[in-house]
Amino acid sequence: MTKEKGFFESLWRILENNRLYKKLITYRFFSRLLNRETITYIFFGFVTTVLGFACFAGFLWIFEHFGILGEESPRLTELLKEHKWLGFVPDFSSSLRVLVANIAAAVPAVLFSFVANKIFVFKSKSRNLQLVTREFIGFIASRLFSVFAETIILVVVVGFFQTRELYAKVLSTVVVVVLNYFMSKLLFSTRKEKPADS
Repeated sequence: MTKEKGFFESLWRILENNRLYKKLITYRFFSRLLNRETITYIFFGFVTTVLGFACFAGFLWIFEHFGILGEESPRLTELLKEHKWLGFVPDFSSSLRVLVANIAAAVPAVLFSFVANKIFVFKSKSRNLQLVTREFIGFIASRLFSVFAETIILVVVVGFFQTRELYAKVLSTVVVVVLNYFMSKLLFSTRKEKPADS
């Protein structure tokens, strides 16, 4: 057993021995909600969310600090002249910064999330390279869908409703966390490694 798994096993035993936890799981609703898989998903989902928010805020800071994708950006001005239809997107500069920051922030968050979900949440034991590759591709495809949905929500909320970027990110994250749980559960629960031929 690795140090990380031993650490999480210890935390889980502490939770299992908690009086409130024992009382809550006597109710059907809570027994389904407060199981090991859901709790570890929430924990690692929180860590992934913090990582995603930190990267998102970091990219927004970089864009703002260095004038990247700002309204005064010569390339952005040129782009708006070339494609007149972009002028119909409300606050195009902010929308574009949010779009790029969200996609860039998704990369480290998705990679971390894959490892955490595979090993700790859904305890996928597959080590077969072909199966792991399929899991990774399926995971990336599901997260691309999530990033697309999150980006649409962000652009609409920031561009059309003039909401601050981080508030829009909170709203989109809530939607995406629920979506990701079901997609991950489906992906890691249905993939079973075939026994090796003897």
